[in-house]
Amino acid sequence: MAWFKEVHLEQFRKKGIKIGKNCLIDNHAFLDRHGKMTIGNNVTITAWAKILTHDASAKILGKKDKRFVIIKDGAFIGLNAIILDGITIGKNSIIGAGSVVTKNVPDGEIWVGNPAKKIGKVKKHE
Repeated sequence: MAWFKEVHLEQFRKKGIKIGKNCLIDNHAFLDRHGKMTIGNNVTITAWAKILTHDASAKILGKKDKRFVIIKDGAFIGLNAIILDGITIGKNSIIGAGSVVTKNVPDGEIWVGNPAKKIGKVKKHE
């Protein structure tokens, strides 16, 4: 995988995405700039992951477009995962490859599937 270097992450920051320190974001990942996004420290976002901060269907369905995503420190977003708007990914949580996250993920949990569901807890490193 090809990772964005700090200089490239600065381009996202200039467009309003808040990105913490020591993040690894694959250059094939999609970070939506239509709403607000906050990415904590030590976050990994792998290839072809998509993080959406808006939902065009909300207007059609008469729902409010949430327009934000928060990814807390230490989270890992797997290959081809999709994080929908209005979602918070908890600290040190893992989102499995190909998962579609439609609900907030608490700290330290592992979620997989479509829609993503909890399958376990992250074990603490000793």
